[in-house]
Parts: sequence; structure tokens; C-alpha cells
Amino acid sequence: MAAGVSSLHGETSYRYRKFKSDSMMAVTVGATVLTLIPLFLVLGYLLTKGVASLNWRSLRPCPRRSAKKAAEWPTRSSARSRWWGSRA
Repeated sequence: MAAGVSSLHGETSYRYRKFKSDSMMAVTVGATVLTLIPLFLVLGYLLTKGVASLNWRSLRPCPRRSAKKAAEWPTRSSARSRWWGSRA
């Protein structure tokens, strides 16, 4: 023990720091729980309401375009002329 420091003061300081640490941990856990409750409520709502709207068609990938369809895709110049007339 260091000179001039009583064991009573050291013990009191330790208890105070331990109490402060434990109380801040309780505040942190409480804030976390208060934050997670609405999160899980929203996720639960989305799962219960959203599962009913899912269908197999929305889960499948879209069919690929054939080469002929891809060649017919409008180019930037044709889209520009369609929107702004023949000025492009």
C-alpha cells in the first residue's frame, strides 16, 4: 500500500467505482433492450404481413432476353429522339 493512503479510503473508492460501473452497465443494457423491442416488433409485423404477399413468381429470376430482343432494345439516340423529337 502506498504511503498516506488508508485501506478504508481504498476500499471505499473501489466500492464506488464498482457501483458506478455496474449502474452504467445496467443503463446500457436497459437502453439496448428499449431499442431492440421496437425493432423486433417492426420485423415481426413485416414477417407476418409480408409472408402472405410473397409468391413463387416474385422469387424466380426474370427470364433472360434473347439476342433478337436485345438487338431491338432502344438505343440512347432513339430514346432521345422519341422524347425530344428529331432534334437529337
